[in-house]
Amino acid sequence: MLGWGINLHGQLGLGPAAVTSFIPTPQRIPFFNDHPCIQVACSLTHSLFLLADEYVYSAGNNEYSQLGREGRTSVPEKVILPQDEKVVQIACGQHFSICLTKNGKIVVWGSISGRVTNDDGLFYQKPEYLGGFVGKRIIQIAAGYTHVLGLTDDGTVYATGLNAHGQLGLGNTDDCVRANPIGCLRGSPIIFIACGAYHSLIISKSGTIFACGLNESGQLGLGDTDSRVWPTNIKALQQQKVTYGSCGE
Repeated sequence: MLGWGINLHGQLGLGPAAVTSFIPTPQRIPFFNDHPCIQVACSLTHSLFLLADEYVYSAGNNEYSQLGREGRTSVPEKVILPQDEKVVQIACGQHFSICLTKNGKIVVWGSISGRVTNDDGLFYQKPEYLGGFVGKRIIQIAAGYTHVLGLTDDGTVYATGLNAHGQLGLGNTDDCVRANPIGCLRGSPIIFIACGAYHSLIISKSGTIFACGLNESGQLGLGDTDSRVWPTNIKALQQQKVTYGSCGE
């Protein structure tokens, strides 16, 4: 495992001696010499690592409890999850972290809203199960700066978090503490989800791709710069059967 770039918070996991403004060339991360890693997720100032043993490790900024643990921040250390859950997917928001367990549950820690109090119900000082998914089995997760999407095994998308730009796809701009299903997609089983900073992409089984949220740079692909509060079909791709997507900021 190699790391390079900005490392002011130790997010590269290189250890305290390497905490500096910039690592200009790839450096081997010593921790992973003896700990095989199968998946990485990065935010602005923290990182998650999923090891071959199916446990999550974290490094970097912990101002918002986004590491999910105490201890050293510049070296990857294990995040203790509820019921010692094992993990299949990890994702980072701006100031929070999520993971998908083998049992189909979402665990969250840190601050989805960017606040270090729980006045809004979106601050998780330690790892806990994300509310709103009782009786649901999640098969994929995605995280934006301040929102979360979860895809269930029946093809339903659930959304939670901040929603100033309509990135939750719920038809409004109201923040959502507990995950709610995106109702307008009923009848269109979903197979893939992705999040940008403040927008979301959703792909149906038929290959149709929908977008919602912030669109000031045309990131929704809808031919304009108007934000959308509902998932909207990207008509420029309607002749294509899309199976995968990825979002930048």
